[in-house]
Amino acid sequence: MVASLEITLPSPLPVVVEKHNLLLLTTNGVLTRRSAKWTIETMLISDSHHFLFTHVPKAAGSSVTAALAPYALPRPGSTAARALKHIGFPRNYRKYRFSLHAPLRTAQAHMPPEVYASVFKFAFVRNPWGQLVSEYNSSINKQRRLHHRRVAGAKTFLEYLQYEHKRGKIRQVELLLDRSGKIDVDFLGRFENLVEDFRVVCDRIGIESSLPTLNKHAHKDYHEYYDDESRQFVRDHWANDIEALGYDF
Repeated sequence: MVASLEITLPSPLPVVVEKHNLLLLTTNGVLTRRSAKWTIETMLISDSHHFLFTHVPKAAGSSVTAALAPYALPRPGSTAARALKHIGFPRNYRKYRFSLHAPLRTAQAHMPPEVYASVFKFAFVRNPWGQLVSEYNSSINKQRRLHHRRVAGAKTFLEYLQYEHKRGKIRQVELLLDRSGKIDVDFLGRFENLVEDFRVVCDRIGIESSLPTLNKHAHKDYHEYYDDESRQFVRDHWANDIEALGYDF
């Protein structure tokens, strides 16, 4: 991975992004609403600041997206863009409708090689045991989709883990691979070192920003959810993430 440069540049006002609006936090602490032409439900690619953010679920990605969305390309919202996405079109990355958790290789497939090579590619990852606890609590609190309701219906935490494995829950590393199957990010931030690592990102792309707290659900320390069997289950079935990202329980 490439070492990040540390620079300091002036910043715009801090922002919080809703689905269809920006909430701008002014210097006197007042929130004002401004219409936005994009939603936060997309991979962030910036031409102006030359970055590409891969959003790993439950690793502060919503907060990072909220902070950086004003610098990124808008997400195409047309019916045609939604339909064409399912067959991989259009090839132009500025017009392609990327999903929120699009893998890096999807961006690579739609960007000219020289553009893909030149942008600062980064992601934030999280301890897999902690990530699963966060996903579990988030689903229980939401229960908007069938998946959330199935999680809430699990009788034990181990049953939840077994369900996630059986349904093929995407692993963190899978989102970071390029088309050759190699991890291809210039900087890999850690949820466990979020504030400091986000500062590295901001320095590297030439902005000054702060992280809002979004999509957070209070729960016990993740260690308390596990017994020997469930801890080993994650170690066995999330081994790629654990080994590639250097985590332990």
